[in-house]
Amino acid sequence: MADNRNLGSSSLSSSNLGNPLEPKEIHSLTLKALPIYSEKTDIAHDSDSDDAFGVSTILTLPQAFVNMFLGETFKSYISIHNHSPFDVKNVTMKAEMQTGTKRFALADVNTPIISFQSGESHDYVVSHEVKEIGIHILVCTVSYTRHTGESKSFRKFFKFQVMNPISIKMQTHDLQHGIFLTAQIQNLTTNPLFLETVRFEPLPLYVATDLNQMEDNSKSLGGVLGDLIYMKPSDVRQYLFKVKEVDDVELMNQVEPKGESRGKIGSVIGKLELTWKSNFGESGRLQTAPLERKVPQRLELELSVRNAPSHILLERPFTIDCELTNTSNRNISPKLHYARDKMTGVSVDGTMRYDGLTQPVQPGASVHITLRLFPTKPGVQKVKKKKKKMMI
Repeated sequence: MADNRNLGSSSLSSSNLGNPLEPKEIHSLTLKALPIYSEKTDIAHDSDSDDAFGVSTILTLPQAFVNMFLGETFKSYISIHNHSPFDVKNVTMKAEMQTGTKRFALADVNTPIISFQSGESHDYVVSHEVKEIGIHILVCTVSYTRHTGESKSFRKFFKFQVMNPISIKMQTHDLQHGIFLTAQIQNLTTNPLFLETVRFEPLPLYVATDLNQMEDNSKSLGGVLGDLIYMKPSDVRQYLFKVKEVDDVELMNQVEPKGESRGKIGSVIGKLELTWKSNFGESGRLQTAPLERKVPQRLELELSVRNAPSHILLERPFTIDCELTNTSNRNISPKLHYARDKMTGVSVDGTMRYDGLTQPVQPGASVHITLRLFPTKPGVQKVKKKKKKMMI
């Protein structure tokens, strides 16, 4: 089985880590550890299972550890064999994964094998989801008692490198109707990748909408991106999500200090999660660090356009329906007037004051406003927000 990834180091050393001039001790037991990979075959059928990417049930055992990618699951076959002419006793084995920052227990045979006969073998399979980049070392420790009653132990080390398989560049754009999140994903490996899911997981204060699909398509990777989710090396794909704050006022009040303006939610909005399969069928999973956005400064009163004509005729009056929302936690009595010095190409159909607001606007409430305007110039005209004076 060929693999374009560079080979990592195999067994580093045995138990004799002292003076290199001393003769190497010969143990009654030998230990071998080999990585497990699924052998790639031709795609013969369609299936909804996780193993339906042209992967057979045949497992192959390369003779050396190869470099892996972040998000994959490391699997290894460990075999202990008694090659001596004598039986040994009380055999125990421990397998650990050591990274640059942590050590994880993969297998710990606490119950010793009372009698390990000559020529006998015991096999184990260990696995570990790779979540760190850098050097990883599989550490195997074996302890046993010789037929003479002498207690012995040895360790073996198997090293491999973990690299980043995918580059993710994310940006947030705060617009009037929500937060738009763009994610640019690039395949950094030398082999193709088969993307299964690209999903944004928002915090409880937010709700996310996947904009990468058509309304009649239930698959998150279908629709506007088509059915192809096959990424060749260096291929780049871009995804778009819309994130909005929840409308649950009670939930919002639980996280906002009393007296603060509504909408001042934390800058962390969620995480992006990806799952894929490599060309050898290994599953990969990657979750980004919590995504932060620059929280815009929000006013206590927000004026938004809800309805406006798509076509406007010159010198024909038209109306715009707006909504004025109180985002604070106190009653506000607003008074609106038009910013005449900033209105070009559009005049007011009536007086320069708007007298439709007679009652205070309660916290979180909105009021409907209808503006009557008169176009005086053709072309695209800027519509400026109106100035607001507040009386508490």
